[in-house]
Amino acid sequence: MTTEVPELRIIDAVLGDRVKARQAGIREAMNPAGVNDARLGPECARRPAYLLSGLVRCACCRQDT
Repeated sequence: MTTEVPELRIIDAVLGDRVKARQAGIREAMNPAGVNDARLGPECARRPAYLLSGLVRCACCRQDT
């Protein structure tokens, strides 16, 4: 059982709906053929394994860490 409590929302419903519409547009742009694949979309973009990957270099050998 779920009870909605609008006064406890972090963002209002209008902004939430706009965000969902934008996410749907991005998902459609990334998948123009309409392939039904859960692995497609902005949520599944390839990201580095660590937060600072590619940003930090060794001071001695200048290698990416």
